[in-house]
Amino acid sequence: MSSEPSDVELLQRWRAGDTAAANVLLRRHFAAVFRYFDAHVRGADVEDLTQRTFEACVEFRDRLRDDASLRAYLMGIARKQLLKHLERKRPRGHEVPHSQVDLVDIRTSPTGVLARLDQQRVFLDALLPLAPEYREVIELYFWQDRKIPEIAAALEIAVGTVKSRLHRGKAAMRAAIEAMGIAPQLRAGTLGELDSRPIDDD
Repeated sequence: MSSEPSDVELLQRWRAGDTAAANVLLRRHFAAVFRYFDAHVRGADVEDLTQRTFEACVEFRDRLRDDASLRAYLMGIARKQLLKHLERKRPRGHEVPHSQVDLVDIRTSPTGVLARLDQQRVFLDALLPLAPEYREVIELYFWQDRKIPEIAAALEIAVGTVKSRLHRGKAAMRAAIEAMGIAPQLRAGTLGELDSRPIDDD
């Protein structure tokens, strides 16, 4: 029984003119891109930004290396599309921070959903005060379940920088949680959850 073709195989076939391979490849990653925008904007903007992202992917597909992650490439395009969208919507004279691209409304983002439970509210309380560059990677790594190389590609920074920010952000969250006046059991459970995904193993 043959396995499904990899992204690299589909990309090569797409470049050779195989439109069916292109459709399979783009459908494979459609849901992730759609969910990304759905967490940050509302209504028709979700579909519009998703479409813009895939149009840009089609236009610039030859820029993607065969050994690169298409998902990371797509999410990098999506992030830029969202930043442009927010800048178009912002009041004149008001600058949109780059961190806002991944934290437009944290209480309705993946972390916001998790915050319905006590343990997740503790996470959220520890996350919000972090510097934007640390919040950004923590969001992508822990709540969007992105791998470190994908985050590096999406944010256009080095893998080592991602790891450094994750370690520092995680340490700051740990210190904040330990300083909170919460029940010992809740504190222990929250810290255990924070340590449940080792950073260097990704």
